[in-house]
Amino acid sequence: MMTVSLALALGLAGCGTTSHTHHKSHPSPTPSPSPSASPSPTPTASAATAPVCQALAIAAGLGQSNNAAGHQAWTIVLTNDSASACSLDGFPTLQLMNGSTAVSTTQTDGNSPAGAQISDTPTLVNIAPDTAGSFVVQWLDVPTGSQQCNAASELGISLPGGGGKVTAAMGQIMPCGGDLYVSPVRAGAAAP
Repeated sequence: MMTVSLALALGLAGCGTTSHTHHKSHPSPTPSPSPSASPSPTPTASAATAPVCQALAIAAGLGQSNNAAGHQAWTIVLTNDSASACSLDGFPTLQLMNGSTAVSTTQTDGNSPAGAQISDTPTLVNIAPDTAGSFVVQWLDVPTGSQQCNAASELGISLPGGGGKVTAAMGQIMPCGGDLYVSPVRAGAAAP
């Protein structure tokens, strides 16, 4: 009988920049013989895992922050606006935008230098209708040397699992060097 949560089935994801490799480990459930005299129903993967969230079902918005001198950390809230549960698993891929114009961005999956400490371990997150998952994006806002801090007004978000892209209005975001540090999607919408 399988009682281990799928959320604990994933290992620690590696850090990287620009290109991303999403490591997923979703073992196929195989029923094992039960030592009890009466047979019990075997759980199915579909009962535990909702389909991947699609962009049409997700509204992205700015959540709470945890900012300090030289550092910004924001929760980006992903609300399921559909009538069915869906799931996200892993790191989103981000792009800074000004309307349809992309701003140079480098993404690192993990914690920023001197930033808010967040979990780097992806977990499968099931999001029920009218509830939310989230991730944390961090950046440094004080330049080093001649480093540029280009401004952007929106955050383009490619959902993990191939569900498409959504956009979150950011007001103004100016990450120095274009460096963004991103957490995996997590349940709820708590502050970083």
